[in-house]
Amino acid sequence: MYINFKIRSFASALMILGLTACTGESSDSTGLLPTNPDPIGDIIIDPADTTAPTVPAALTAADISSEQITLSWSAADDNVGVTGYKLYRNGSTTSLTTTTALTFSDTNVLPETQYSYRVSAIDAAGNESAQSLAVTAETLAVIIPGDTTAPTVPNNLHATSISSDQIALAWSAATDNVAVTGYRIYKNGSATPISTTSSLNFTDTQLAPETSYLYSISAIDAAGNESAMSAALVVNTVAEPDTTAPSTPANLHATDITSTQALLAWSAATDNIAVTGYRIYKNGSTTAVSTTSSLSFTDTQLAPETSYLYTVSAIDAAGNESAMSAALTINTLAEADTTSPSTPANLQATDISSTQVSLAWSAATDDVAVTGYRIYKDGSTTALTTTTSLSFVDTGILPETTYSYTVSAIDAAGNESSLSAGITVTTPAASTPQSITLTWISPTQNTDGSCIDSIQGYSINYGSESGSYTTTLTTDLNEGLISCSQSDFDNSCSTAIMTCSYSTEPLTQGTWYFAVQTYDASNIFSDLSNEVSKQVN
Repeated sequence: MYINFKIRSFASALMILGLTACTGESSDSTGLLPTNPDPIGDIIIDPADTTAPTVPAALTAADISSEQITLSWSAADDNVGVTGYKLYRNGSTTSLTTTTALTFSDTNVLPETQYSYRVSAIDAAGNESAQSLAVTAETLAVIIPGDTTAPTVPNNLHATSISSDQIALAWSAATDNVAVTGYRIYKNGSATPISTTSSLNFTDTQLAPETSYLYSISAIDAAGNESAMSAALVVNTVAEPDTTAPSTPANLHATDITSTQALLAWSAATDNIAVTGYRIYKNGSTTAVSTTSSLSFTDTQLAPETSYLYTVSAIDAAGNESAMSAALTINTLAEADTTSPSTPANLQATDISSTQVSLAWSAATDDVAVTGYRIYKDGSTTALTTTTSLSFVDTGILPETTYSYTVSAIDAAGNESSLSAGITVTTPAASTPQSITLTWISPTQNTDGSCIDSIQGYSINYGSESGSYTTTLTTDLNEGLISCSQSDFDNSCSTAIMTCSYSTEPLTQGTWYFAVQTYDASNIFSDLSNEVSKQVN
């Protein structure tokens, strides 16, 4: 069962707890609270409350004289409520005082003496926070009557550390005819100092990121004489720390896998500032096998016929790392094929003309498979061509010229056989172009069986490749390029059957292919006739 008490003031709370509040404006070293403090608010005392308040921040010392040091700090937070603060001096484990305020003036000090302070927060359940960072202050000397000489101006004001929310300042010591007792720090042109310290450094906290601040300092002595202001220093806080991780890399895939290595690639990730690299993880390890700034990585430490699992993450300059990509599993191949095919045999020239040489050979064999053949010409170490067939026509030759050829076999792994026995051929002299005469029988019927009224002319098509005609001559019968004479008669259509012929212009050496079309007075063309070929030697 929980018993809750509402506390209206510290006095009532202490009486409930069976404690006696002492009287007076301040407490003694027992840590008891002063009489009738200002209430912090209604606090629920929960016996189960074991959560301590947060640590008070920004503890500073100001209004330092020979007789007192005034301390101030920022409020702490608690899950129920902060009920007070404990001040500790010079490392003592016994609190100097407990107060509900955010300030305290220590008047139990000696002149020209250094003191160190820490502060903690407490709640109604007695939970106490950790102590704050220490602040050190030195009391001033006793004022000497008649001292009207101000200290020299402090110089070399500079920033020793800059972050997004604080700036640490330092400067060189000033001098005085009696003694410099402290330094006043001024900010952004204000006539009121933000702090007074006896040290040669000061840290300004709770600043805004990416903001410009102006500082100057002066030196003071025990008589209150103040030097002129130092040269101003402008400092810019940096941006807030980057805590945003990049997006997760996508599309992790392997672009090349062998028996001993795999090439991985992925799509770029994005970041609020910039992605600086990628980490590659292997087989579930939490340690990256590599970090790279590129979008690919080749893992060369692999074994044949083995399965591997990969993931990749993105990182930025602040060290933020994305989540892992989707995993990729790859399987390496069997050990590399290092066996060359057998040597091709029976290399021969099957046809030789003044413009080309046709070669053929017998198939080679391989432990896996032959994938092609390389033809070498005239002793060159660079293959003239590579082919998957057992023949090749070399058209890059000249008449009356001698050529030598060898052939090798290759497999998918790039292994190449030794060269075959070579052959030597000599091309003949160039042939004289000759004309080819074509002869055909004229049609008498259309494709639907109706009779042709009249034939207007013919289209003669030919070229050096079957089915590909580079020359087309379309000519009417009355132009006289085609000769026709009657050779028969179609009684069903009462039409004479004509035998027609056409002689081409002189053609060069090689095989030529021909087909003819008929067209009528309406300029309607028939399909191509059957193809015929002729070798020109």
